[in-house]
Amino acid sequence: MKKALIALLVLTILFTSASLAEDKQLWIDGVSLSLGMKKEFVIESFSKKHNLLQVEDKDDYVVMKKGESSAFNNVVGQIAFKNEKLSFASQTWGRFTTKDSLDMANSLYSSISRILDKGDKILGVKAETKRSTEMTINTIELIFTNKTIILSISDGRNVEKGVIIQENILKN
Repeated sequence: MKKALIALLVLTILFTSASLAEDKQLWIDGVSLSLGMKKEFVIESFSKKHNLLQVEDKDDYVVMKKGESSAFNNVVGQIAFKNEKLSFASQTWGRFTTKDSLDMANSLYSSISRILDKGDKILGVKAETKRSTEMTINTIELIFTNKTIILSISDGRNVEKGVIIQENILKN
C-alpha cells in the first residue's frame, strides 16, 4: 500500500511539474484511451459501467464507477475534450486513508512545496533498485536545483519493511 502511495505521489509531481510523459495512451478502469479520440466513442465506452459527472459548464468529466456506495470510492478518473476530441485523461491509482499514508503524503507535499516556494526547479527523477540476498531497496529520487528528495522503500526477509523520506542539500 505504501509503495502504491509513493508511486502515486511521485507521478502526480512528475505530470504536474514537468511534462515528461511521451506516451499518449492511458487505461481508466478497463477503457483504453488515446488523445484525439472522438468524444462520442469515449462517452459510449464508459456508459455501461460508469457515470460521467460534468464539471461545471466545461467539456470535462469525472469518471465514476456505477453502484459504488461512496463518492470517494467510485472516482476512477477524469476526461476532457476540446473540439469533440479527447484532450486530457487522468487515471486514479488508489485511495489511501490510513494515518500513516496521510502523514507521509503531507510530509512529501510539505517538503516539495517548500523547495518550489524558494524558487528551486525540478530537474528530473531517478528510480533505481538495489538488491542483496536479504533485502531490496527501491529508491525514487526527485532532483531539484539545490536539493533532492529521496524515497527509499525497503523490503526483504528478516528486515523491517518500510518507507523513508529524506530531503538532502546539494553543493553545485
